[in-house]
Amino acid sequence: LMVAKNGKIGLTKAYANSFDLILLDIELGDISGITICRKLKKHPSTNLIPIIIVSGIDKVESTIESFNSGASDFIRKPFHAEELIKRIEVHLQMNEMNLRLRKQAVATRKSKTEFSKFISSLAHELRSPLNSIIGFSEILKDPQLNQEDKNNFLRFINQGGQNLLGLLNDLIDYSKIEAENLSIHFSKVDLNKELKEMTYYFIDDMHKQGLHNKELIFNPFESEESTFVYTDIVRFLQIIKNFIENAIKYTAEDGCIEIGFRLEKNNEIQIFVTDDGIGMSSEELESLFSMDSYSGGLIQIKKSGKGLGMAVSYKLSELIGGRIDVQSTEGLGSTFSIILPLNFMNEEKINQIQQVQSYDWSNKLILIAEDVMVNYLFYVALLKKTNVKLIHAKNGLEVLDLLEEYSPDLILMDMVMPKMDGLEATLQVRKYYPIIPIIAQSSIASREDKENIYKAGCNDIVTKPIKPQILLDKINRFFE
Repeated sequence: LMVAKNGKIGLTKAYANSFDLILLDIELGDISGITICRKLKKHPSTNLIPIIIVSGIDKVESTIESFNSGASDFIRKPFHAEELIKRIEVHLQMNEMNLRLRKQAVATRKSKTEFSKFISSLAHELRSPLNSIIGFSEILKDPQLNQEDKNNFLRFINQGGQNLLGLLNDLIDYSKIEAENLSIHFSKVDLNKELKEMTYYFIDDMHKQGLHNKELIFNPFESEESTFVYTDIVRFLQIIKNFIENAIKYTAEDGCIEIGFRLEKNNEIQIFVTDDGIGMSSEELESLFSMDSYSGGLIQIKKSGKGLGMAVSYKLSELIGGRIDVQSTEGLGSTFSIILPLNFMNEEKINQIQQVQSYDWSNKLILIAEDVMVNYLFYVALLKKTNVKLIHAKNGLEVLDLLEEYSPDLILMDMVMPKMDGLEATLQVRKYYPIIPIIAQSSIASREDKENIYKAGCNDIVTKPIKPQILLDKINRFFE
């Protein structure tokens, strides 16, 4: 509470302090209260403060002039103390409500601006694969194209479609994370095994793309025993895959990328991907994991944008109990790491969580096309606790027969079967059932075979030997 004996002192104090309310007498001696009210309402630091004018002048004109000057209320002398207190309480409450509304309005404007930036960035990300798909589709109309060019263009179109699918999956994951609706399932993960398989996959992929001079190295941890972490294998591999893809993208044609892990202090483990690529500036590092950070900048000029992958990886790292660390020097390269606690969960805790997060597909029907009975029994055992209903086909012809009788929610399609293989069966299914999700089961992981599988009409691929949690996660994506 502050008191001013005249108008000049009152103005000085009002400008120097952030008052919640001002009681202003009309007759102050040096300056009229009406004049002071007008000055306060014109000044940016005081124009929102509620002002109650107090006056002993019993004229309607005085009341009207007070309100015209910007006053929030007017009370005549003599007044009852309770009346004044109630008026002050009402105006303080109204001022607090107005303050909240102004903050909400600012937040709404900021949200709209961020959403606009996000849509603009997303449109930029969509444009690249769409340009590839549309552009090469137009070129394929040329009847003079030779078969080699046609095959190359079809491969580019397929790659564009895969990039587009990856972008949409990232967008779905991000929206689920924001809505706190993404399921996490912890299990025991062998780091050496998983990172070695991931390295071999990307080496093969780079060779298929003609990147023969780029080197990808996995340095296993020097230990006689396997190193395990308790984490969500699907989300963990999604983060590492994103690190490797960005390293490949931003590394020179003859560059080197290293994958590995090391034990840290505080019982933690660091899994890292290091490259000798173009690196990042400190400004780019600060905004790396925000949703609108990929709308421009040095990296985006030299290469296509980072996309949603980094923002998703950052969120996923927190969900699986870890954190992401990035070290980078512009022109020298970057190291992306995820740091996980070694004792984040014991097996008993994991089993409790998995029981709570178990799937309930009691209202779903899956058609499993598998000619090897032991493999089919594996699926039966794996899916038993989900309560899903299963029907079994031993070859492609039986798949078509069963589709005339049943309407499955998803098909697990083995690619190698007698009488009619999985590719031909998928082509036939797509003629009459274009919407049913089909997940291909295949032990073949070459780029060309994958392209043929997707061209036939499969929505996803699970490679053998099948990791249970990866298969369950893929199925759940379609069911969700």
